[in-house]
Amino acid sequence: MSRTVTSTIRIEWGDCDPAGIVYYPNFFHWCDVATWNFFAACGLPIGDMQARYGTLGLPLLEASATFLAPSRPRDLLTIATRLGKLRRVAFELHHAFSRDGVALLEARELRVWAHADATQPKGMRAATIPREVIDLIAGPANGDGS
Repeated sequence: MSRTVTSTIRIEWGDCDPAGIVYYPNFFHWCDVATWNFFAACGLPIGDMQARYGTLGLPLLEASATFLAPSRPRDLLTIATRLGKLRRVAFELHHAFSRDGVALLEARELRVWAHADATQPKGMRAATIPREVIDLIAGPANGDGS
């Protein structure tokens, strides 16, 4: 079984549109929050990753979501994040949003391990994910990262 890390988000009035439901781009922001929580729970907070491996970050290549039910102000959402396909320079993360056990949204991100590209000012390039990082993020299920 792959590692799953949970994060929680409280929906506030400002997260919603005039109909009183979450404005959909906010879910993509929360996927990003859940991604960094996942890596921190694996022992790889972003600052440490940058210092230790020279990565610029984990740029997003693709993002998609399937919306199953609305969320409203004061809802407390749980985001269960797990690793999907793992490639040499890229990986998928799957985020399952729920409220009191009710599925709300399923999201997928495809991210790349990125380093600075010395041939381009402010450029970046994909790099091979270090074996140690693979071992940490693909490790056994360990619970909560909130």
